[in-house]
Amino acid sequence: EAIQVSSTSGQVVDVVRMPQLYRPIAAANSDGLWLGNSSCCGPATAVIFHVAPGSHTVTKVMPGSRDGAEFVDWLVADEGHLWAGTRSGGADEVLRRFDGRDAKPTVQVTEPGFVARTVVGSEADGLWTAVPSPAFGATISDTDNQQLDVVRLDPDTGKQTVEAILPALPQLTAEQGLADGSAAFFDGSYYLLEPPFRQGGWQGYSELARITPLPT
Repeated sequence: EAIQVSSTSGQVVDVVRMPQLYRPIAAANSDGLWLGNSSCCGPATAVIFHVAPGSHTVTKVMPGSRDGAEFVDWLVADEGHLWAGTRSGGADEVLRRFDGRDAKPTVQVTEPGFVARTVVGSEADGLWTAVPSPAFGATISDTDNQQLDVVRLDPDTGKQTVEAILPALPQLTAEQGLADGSAAFFDGSYYLLEPPFRQGGWQGYSELARITPLPT
């Protein structure tokens, strides 16, 4: 179920029955709630779903592929816009943009050799992520993951710009991708918690990086 709670009273104002999803990717804006079928691949018959404010039903924004292998890596919602990174199996990631409550598709760009896990940002700030470079291929090799690229994705075209280069993450972390909540864009800068510290179990992070883009 998707549950809408009043931000003023705290009372439940709407409950919408949802399709079965395993660990869905979620984002929200004034146009409503957006959900993506993640790589955990629930039995739902679509890749992206939408629940509009005040609606008691869920709509399919992006139908599923014929083989059922397509899934969502990340979602970012801004006022009037939704961005999604989708993949089919081990293929390259596709950046998609949808505009308005009716989710009109306006951008679809394939990003060769690019797979993001956690993306943050907005139309004004751009979309931000950090990825191992060179990326992991079909098999892990010694040439993979030599550095961590902080990448800005143009929200209108999907064009990539490397804004900073950081030391490589530990291999397991780089292979799995950034965890949710490890990055944010605030007041003109991108903030990144890294690298994860796992000696003797999970113990949090050891550094906080701030990347401020140069004026364009």
